[in-house]
Amino acid sequence: MSIPSNSSDQKHVLSKSTYIRGLQCKKSLFLYKNFIQLRDPLSSEQAAIFSRGTNIGLIAQGLFPGGIDARSFGKSRADAIKKTQELINSGQEVIYEAAFQHEQILVYLDILIKKDGKWFAYEVKSSVKVSKTYMNDAALQYFVITQNGLALEEMNILYINKEYQRKGELELERFFLTKEVSDYCKEQTEDIQTKVLDLKEVLKLEAIPEVSIGEHCSSPYPCDFMGYCWKNVPKDSVFNIMGANRSELFLMYNAGIQSIRDIENEEVYNREQRIQIWSYKNKKAFASKKGISDFFDTLTYPLYFLDIEICMPALPEFEGNFPYQHIPYQYSLHCKQSADAELTHLDFLAEGMGNPSPQFLEHFLSNIGEKGSILIFDDSAERRVLNQLVKEMPERKAEMDNVLKRFVDITQVFMKRHYYNPLMKGSLSLKNILPALLPGIDYSQLAISNGITALAAFDKLRNPQADLFETDELRKNLLEYCKMDTYAVAMITEKLREFI
Repeated sequence: MSIPSNSSDQKHVLSKSTYIRGLQCKKSLFLYKNFIQLRDPLSSEQAAIFSRGTNIGLIAQGLFPGGIDARSFGKSRADAIKKTQELINSGQEVIYEAAFQHEQILVYLDILIKKDGKWFAYEVKSSVKVSKTYMNDAALQYFVITQNGLALEEMNILYINKEYQRKGELELERFFLTKEVSDYCKEQTEDIQTKVLDLKEVLKLEAIPEVSIGEHCSSPYPCDFMGYCWKNVPKDSVFNIMGANRSELFLMYNAGIQSIRDIENEEVYNREQRIQIWSYKNKKAFASKKGISDFFDTLTYPLYFLDIEICMPALPEFEGNFPYQHIPYQYSLHCKQSADAELTHLDFLAEGMGNPSPQFLEHFLSNIGEKGSILIFDDSAERRVLNQLVKEMPERKAEMDNVLKRFVDITQVFMKRHYYNPLMKGSLSLKNILPALLPGIDYSQLAISNGITALAAFDKLRNPQADLFETDELRKNLLEYCKMDTYAVAMITEKLREFI
């Protein structure tokens, strides 16, 4: 079957990603197309997320082997479109990254296959569920492909089966789930045409469209023009009020109540929020001697300060693992035997290519002791990890149960507003609380300063082709980062003690 030319000679004005961007916010689309220099720098966390999605797309190709990547021929979109047409017309039955353009809309389809004379389209997602955004994404692809004259028997979304447990060799047929969205795509045709025309009109504007900040700034994706659009939002804005309804906060902000100092009717807020408001208005920290004292009454020496770093591979690497299972690969442990004792430290970082869980657990249980409080900054991840290890190694259940009973989540002090400082900026993040309580102590001097960057470093560390000198540096940086986390919790604990 031969298909007609799909206007590859025309420059495209919309792609799959810019279409989704425009649906989220027209201003963001206009800025992206005309003022890309105003875009926020790509964070290491976001770069790691993009990389994960790319890797899953390549893995999915294993379901349909023998394909040809249309995008690998030449460097331009025109080359990819031309190669896609050639492959289709020549009878190629599996095409990766098939490129199509219609009415200046460009799309790349992850996998296009021909079976029994019919065409089936597959878009791959690294998620464990299919969102409305993914459906709209697929609908645009369906629209562009079918408008090019290629009839699709099915439009499908491939996503990850969270219930898949690896047993032996990886089974891609069980690892991926398929959701057919053909009917939804057909229903959206008229709506897509309307939206595309609307977005093209936006791109013809001579001035940046006026769009107020709102919930669309972070949904369905965090916008990368927040730095520009939010530049006039005051540092003590109403958005810093923790636990408040976001929709109501945007209504307040757009009605002129932008700073916490502008709030007059404080009675509509709960106790914790009123403490925050008081702190901002008076420009000083709030500390409840009784609340902090009650917290310390729950502690018993020796005090351990624990942080566990985890990897969450989408593709289960080890026997018995599930997609995105939390696997511990590193921990840092500071210890204080008594109130007057010196702080001691030890740590662990997995070595080799094998499953890090067994060596992690052995090292961890040999050093955590049998008594004393274990202080953690937000213990949810640590609890999840250790409970998972109990399932994997039930023979250590009694020891693990004892450890879990000793956990104390220090974030409760801040969640209950036993302490609040306006320098925390309405955040319960350790990286906000630490400099608020202890100015001068922060993560700024570390080569690795967040968990996602640490995870990317650990992935590099396990690469068998990694340079020896690079791996030594990565190990050092990972150990320093994790050590900083538990040192920070220890220092915060000591600082809180001063209030009583």
